Amino acid sequence: MIPKGFKTTSYKGWEITYNLGLYSGATATKGGVSSEHFWNPGALAHLKGWIDKQRKAIFKPVPDAAKYMTTMVTAPYVHSELSLLGGPSRASIIIKISLDPKAKWHNGILHNSRYTMFHLSVDGTLELFAKRYDMPKMRKARVTGLPGAVKKITEYISKAKKA
Repeated sequence: MIPKGFKTTSYKGWEITYNLGLYSGATATKGGVSSEHFWNPGALAHLKGWIDKQRKAIFKPVPDAAKYMTTMVTAPYVHSELSLLGGPSRASIIIKISLDPKAKWHNGILHNSRYTMFHLSVDGTLELFAKRYDMPKMRKARVTGLPGAVKKITEYISKAKKA
């Protein structure tokens, strides 16, 4: 149901509902996924920019992407989860890796092992945001897809095992 005073249009497969009055606003939906809500004079232009950004995303924000990372990265302990802290449009994957099996962690705590945590954002930025003090550093990197992220993480793990 379209609210009174709003219009609908289509843009690159997304259905856009907008109002260009005094309190202008726009939102888009596609396959049950809703966009961010833009409530400003340039709402329609902002929304079209948001849709273009979604088309460039390296992975769709679905739990399958996190499951893929868990199965493809080889280490004694790997846990990946989808993070929706920035909203569905800025979903990211958090990857927790330990070079020690879970049974060898003191008191069963991840931070008592040789661990690292990676953040993979929807735009392809992979960064290491937490690690044990004696683990090697890694620079923030751009990856072109999930296989590229797996390759970078695997290279880091092999470097960490040597250190």
